[in-house]
Amino acid sequence: MILYNSKENAVLYSTMPVEDTRQFYNQGYFNDYSNQLWEGTSQKYVTSRIVKTNQSGLELVLLTPIKDLQNVQGQFFNRLLVVFLIGGALAVFLSYLLTNRLVKPLTLLKQELKKVEKRRFDDLKRVQASGEIKEVEQSLFDMAQELKITCSPSRLSSKMRVTNLKHL
Repeated sequence: MILYNSKENAVLYSTMPVEDTRQFYNQGYFNDYSNQLWEGTSQKYVTSRIVKTNQSGLELVLLTPIKDLQNVQGQFFNRLLVVFLIGGALAVFLSYLLTNRLVKPLTLLKQELKKVEKRRFDDLKRVQASGEIKEVEQSLFDMAQELKITCSPSRLSSKMRVTNLKHL
């Protein structure tokens, strides 16, 4: 930080090393408002100026070493990378959970439906599910029980007898 008086062309106060402040002054950086990159004796600085008023000529020049900015940028990039990695891992984990919770019961329900199609009612197994999938599973088992009763051999033979009697 440097306090500079532009009317008197004098440095009033500086927290910078004396050698750097002299070099800034000798290079004409204080009067060059277009240059925001100042080169000191050992490193470069990015500057920011705060002018109190034009009448007083007082300026506060804030200098940030480029190395510090590069360190902050590197730390930001590393943190951003960690956030993306954690976010990606969390997304994969959640998709795995949702797949097991939704797709697996549907696949098992499809297998049980194939058993009903082949009229293997005694081989049916309950599917662990929740919500709407559980309702569909219950409907499947209710339908299978009705079909089992309707398609039973004794019921079919009695229907055949009734049909045969009607033809007489």
